[in-house]
Amino acid sequence: MLLALLPEIERDRRWASIVEQRGPAVRDELKWALENRYAVSSGELDEGVWACSVPVPTIGRRPTVLSLAGPAARITEEARHTAITALQEYAIRIQRAISSYSL
Repeated sequence: MLLALLPEIERDRRWASIVEQRGPAVRDELKWALENRYAVSSGELDEGVWACSVPVPTIGRRPTVLSLAGPAARITEEARHTAITALQEYAIRIQRAISSYSL
């Protein structure tokens, strides 16, 4: 999710090593993540771990995400959906709190 939120120039700079590791389909994954405002992975970094990440909307700041990870075998589809929805709600709450302190 964080990579998807980076400005295109910065994302392209990091692109070569990512495509080398994960293949060209990652571009479609990033597009999907931006459109749906969340990204998930299962066993991508650590075997048996499910994770999700949502953007925290910020204006004029570096991209920020809120993430959750846990054992994939213990997280049902319903719990995954609930986790994504909860993270999206908390991201909005964080954004509101941040914007109330902006000058």
